[in-house]
Amino acid sequence: KYNGIVLDFSYEVYGHETKKLCTTGRSRHCFLNKEAKPVSLKKENAVLHQKILTFIGKDVQDPDKNQDS
Repeated sequence: KYNGIVLDFSYEVYGHETKKLCTTGRSRHCFLNKEAKPVSLKKENAVLHQKILTFIGKDVQDPDKNQDS
C-alpha cells in the first residue's frame, strides 16, 4: 500500500528446496523531512512519488486515482 506518506511492504519467504511458505512479514515506512516530520512525497519529491506509483502499478497519468491503495 502507498498513500503518498506511508509505504507498506508485505512479503512471503519460501523454502528454497521445499517451496513451502516459511514465514510472512510486513514493514511500514513513512517519508520524513529534515525535521523528522511526516511529509507528502507527492509534494516533496514528485519524481520519486511517480516512480513508486509506476512500480506498484498505479495509473501514473492520474496519481490521485485510488490514492489510498
